[in-house]
Amino acid sequence: MNSVRRLSIKNKLLLIMLTSSSAAIILMGAAVLLEEAISGQRSIRHQLTIMADAIGSRSIDAITADDPAGVQERLDALAGERDIVYAAIERDDGSIVAEIGERAGSALDRKNARMSGSDEGLLSYVLIPDEIGIARDIRLARERIGTIRIVSSLKRFKIDVIRYLILVVAIAMVSGLAAVLICCRLNKLVSDPILQLRQAMQTVSEKRDYSVRVDANAEDESGILAAGFNHMLERIQSCDTELASRSSRLEKEVAARTLELTASNRKRIVWLETMARFLRHELKNSTVGVKTSLDLIERRSLKNQPIDVYLVRARKSMVNMNTLLTGAGDASTLEAMLYQEPRARLDFSALIRYEIDQYRSIYPETPVIADCQDEIFVLGNDGRLVQMLDKLVSNAVEHADERKPVTVSLRKPGNEAQLMVSNEGVALPKDKGRLFDLFVSLRSPERKTRDNCGLGLYIVKLVAESHAGHVESLDIGGGKVGAVFMVTLPAV
Repeated sequence: MNSVRRLSIKNKLLLIMLTSSSAAIILMGAAVLLEEAISGQRSIRHQLTIMADAIGSRSIDAITADDPAGVQERLDALAGERDIVYAAIERDDGSIVAEIGERAGSALDRKNARMSGSDEGLLSYVLIPDEIGIARDIRLARERIGTIRIVSSLKRFKIDVIRYLILVVAIAMVSGLAAVLICCRLNKLVSDPILQLRQAMQTVSEKRDYSVRVDANAEDESGILAAGFNHMLERIQSCDTELASRSSRLEKEVAARTLELTASNRKRIVWLETMARFLRHELKNSTVGVKTSLDLIERRSLKNQPIDVYLVRARKSMVNMNTLLTGAGDASTLEAMLYQEPRARLDFSALIRYEIDQYRSIYPETPVIADCQDEIFVLGNDGRLVQMLDKLVSNAVEHADERKPVTVSLRKPGNEAQLMVSNEGVALPKDKGRLFDLFVSLRSPERKTRDNCGLGLYIVKLVAESHAGHVESLDIGGGKVGAVFMVTLPAV
């Protein structure tokens, strides 16, 4: 069975048709041969019965007159029949009155002679014996006065049956050969469309050529299958062409956008570096002059003259200028490095939880609460993400009311990771967009630290954008006063 399953569909169809036609021919020949054997034997037995009844009726007067010569004369009429090998007429007591044949006098022939009309099984007709015999009663006025027995040879009948069998076998062989030729011819009607489909499928699979089509002119199931296959290839070819077109357009758009971003980024970096160098050069000279003047004023001033307040203001201005210069230099360096640093797949949730444990010791008077989902992964630089988180938490702690908690939460809506740092305290200004600009600080004077120069949220924006994300500021809502800073990054 496994060897048959491995055959091609063409050979399977040929095997099925040949097997079925051969089986039909064999069964038909066997049925005809069986019918010939049964009808032939019945015909011979019927003829023997007719002869036995005719001779028995003509022998009644000789038997009643006890005339063996007359009985013998009647029985000799069967001597001309060449298939009769033995015949005998017996009295009622079983004694033989007359007999003919080569085996006359043999008691065995009496036993082999079977009564006409006895039950015969199908096997007795299939297995043809060498001889067949009958025994018929001879009656006078319904009284049995004797028995006639006739045995006939079936050799000639067997020869006829064998000839008939040879004829049937020859016809079966010729019919089988004709069936092979017809099957080979008609098999193409079924196998050729399937082989065409197979060849087309192989071509599409190996060469990815979706322009291949198969003949779908047939009106049967193979034609429907071929039409469906062609329609599927048309859809795939159309989608492939559209995809290639979109891919080409997307590549061009990405290339153009990349050039624009590269040029814009280059200009921005050049601007920052130029600005930083200019400020550093110009303000450094001013700082030296201010410092020298302050030293001279401090040495030459009289102790009773109220000039201390001016000294404090001058020194504070000098510190602010140094802070501004340092921040500008750090900002330009940071923006130049962000897009060159290595990135890795990291667990953002675990990183935030670890850092919050550190914040609790850094800000003991302000509760820092973590509300993070587990196993949210991003592609980024862990040092820069920690720096971004530091700026957000520091900004929230500075603007939170006393004893009010700062909440750091992390969620994953869809394919994004959303980091939110919220606090209750100072409300956001109306112009929220300016919070992330360089050297812009919109804090109230009483919460403004000495070294603040508007770099914290700007650095947050730089880190978020360098990680293909963005940052935005929102009002805390819910009837509370405060702020929420939300950073959105792609999740992996």
